[in-house]
Amino acid sequence: MWRRLFFIFAFFALYPLGKQIKVDLQWSICEADPQAVLQKLGKDGTREPYKKTPVTYYDTDPPSYSWGGLMFRKKTRRGEELSAVKVHFDPKTSDAPQGFFRDTEAPVVEAPFNRAAWETRERYLCVWDRYGNNTSFTCQIQSLLAGRKELWTDEQIRFAERCQSVIWEDLISFGPNPNPKWRLDVAGYRAVFDDVQAGPFHLMELEVKVLKDKGDEVYETISRYLRECGILLCHKQEPRTLRLFQAMGYDGNYHNLVKQSR
Repeated sequence: MWRRLFFIFAFFALYPLGKQIKVDLQWSICEADPQAVLQKLGKDGTREPYKKTPVTYYDTDPPSYSWGGLMFRKKTRRGEELSAVKVHFDPKTSDAPQGFFRDTEAPVVEAPFNRAAWETRERYLCVWDRYGNNTSFTCQIQSLLAGRKELWTDEQIRFAERCQSVIWEDLISFGPNPNPKWRLDVAGYRAVFDDVQAGPFHLMELEVKVLKDKGDEVYETISRYLRECGILLCHKQEPRTLRLFQAMGYDGNYHNLVKQSR
């Protein structure tokens, strides 16, 4: 099933769009609040975010799919609500078609690549994603809700179930959670700093998009800069959805979640 999925996305994702491969560099930040981070970076701690759009995560209770790399969420983009189904692939272990995980030749990157996207109001995205020393390849389908009753489209359902069987009626919402975002200049690079506020938890990340062949160099440069500024980086660098569930007291070892005793 993985192989079939990758062939589908490889066809679109490697289509020559005239761009070079990029990677989303991400840093998980474990500070008390975003104002402290802004101040440590030499910014105005009272600076207003450029965007304040909530995000809602979906999984079972206790969560199960997210630990296997399959994630569901609802958020707002450009003033319109959308649902998203996202899958993380490990290029070291996936049975993707030979040659799919190329570092240089392919021209794609992060862009909608379904030719019918404008008619179907669905947006297909694939991008390299890096947290710490771990780089994964992620693909997702975003779909504008546009007043429809069902959260997930038929295409999103087919996409998710090519990866694993999903009991859709068991999905519950975790949120909505406020998600303010700030545009910053960090060590000479354009960055987005954001904070998902889930109850008492502040789940902050910094994101910088660069050409993939510059990824290692830029990652080291910015990591060093953040440490010099006194920014507390999380010991474990990982996607925020997993951090949220861990903060709520869940443990995802072997993808079987059990509540931790507190």
